[in-house]
Amino acid sequence: ARVAAVPASLSRGGTSSAVNGATAPSASIAAPSAAIAAAAAPVSVASPELWDEVEFVINGELTVKLDRLQPGRLTVADLRRRICDAARRGKAAEVQVECPSRGKLSDSTDLFSLLELRRDLRASGVDTGPPRKVQLRVVHGASDERQLLVVTVDDVSSVGDIRSAILAQLNDTQRSNVRLVKRLAGGTFASLPDGELLNGRKELIMLGRSLPVASQQDEAAPEQGPSRQQQVQQQPVRQQQQQQQQPLQQQQPPAREAGSPSPAIFDQAKVLDFLRALKRKCDGHEFQGQISKLPASGASAARAHLGTIFAVHCRDVLQAFGWGVNKAAFDGMFQVVFEHRSGPGVAATAWDIEKSMRMKPGDWFGIGLEEFAGCLTTTPAPPPAAPAAARAPP
Repeated sequence: ARVAAVPASLSRGGTSSAVNGATAPSASIAAPSAAIAAAAAPVSVASPELWDEVEFVINGELTVKLDRLQPGRLTVADLRRRICDAARRGKAAEVQVECPSRGKLSDSTDLFSLLELRRDLRASGVDTGPPRKVQLRVVHGASDERQLLVVTVDDVSSVGDIRSAILAQLNDTQRSNVRLVKRLAGGTFASLPDGELLNGRKELIMLGRSLPVASQQDEAAPEQGPSRQQQVQQQPVRQQQQQQQQPLQQQQPPAREAGSPSPAIFDQAKVLDFLRALKRKCDGHEFQGQISKLPASGASAARAHLGTIFAVHCRDVLQAFGWGVNKAAFDGMFQVVFEHRSGPGVAATAWDIEKSMRMKPGDWFGIGLEEFAGCLTTTPAPPPAAPAAARAPP
């Protein structure tokens, strides 16, 4: 809400009286002396360029609220910190803010100059999506034998939330029995404050009451739980093994190596979950390490190498969503993503994946820069022609 400037003169029953001026109030206006004194006192005039509350929309899905925005007060560096606070994830130093029309934004860019673009901003280096379930290892820090508890929490949980989850799983009500700590030099420990966020950690150290003795099953527990869509789609490992042992005619028709799932089962939410899972893989150290080793060759050769790396490192994500790892499956995947490009966050996430693959916008998923900018507006641009199926298969 924009704060309007206070007029230079105050109206009194249709007769104007200048504030702090020489003109005296009209004799026909009967006002108490206190009111006259108040009218004559200096008036604090709000700046016409002051916004009490502004909402910046990041990646079409995360809303960051800023108070009292005016020229020169907040910069992109402040916005990076606010994005991490709103997402409850990430490190501000690793966040990069961009917009379609101006590209990469420097830390010194005044946020007031971005008011017209405040709903079209993108951020990479941080997950701006909704909370997702992860599995966290909690290891006892003072037991002779390895004691371990695996708890399922939201990836945006605080230390206090995790303590509550541990107590609930152990059927304990004494919070003093669970103390989450970090190990210091010399083998000592320091407590983690309840307000500190999990922020991507897969294992925490606990002191206090005993935990179950670690079993081989606990040690082999996955570090990260599946997303909400994967929880619905993925079958338990044991059920998959049982199906593999059944006669071929009794198994469900495979949708993995054989080809592609029906596009009808993909809505915008499912496509966005799929792209986010791909982005996490492409941002991983192993994927980026392989990308950095690619030789400086021509575009077609680089695309072929990238296709191989993408297929190898993203195989589990593709299969979790029903895609195979062959040319037919890749063509179907590209078509589904392209058809849902106007969905909130779909184009932005696709472009972020291409950036992680060191490609230009549109080189992998076929959503170019102009199309991407149009997808972020409230009125989507007319759909362009379907992307050419010129991508090299893995």
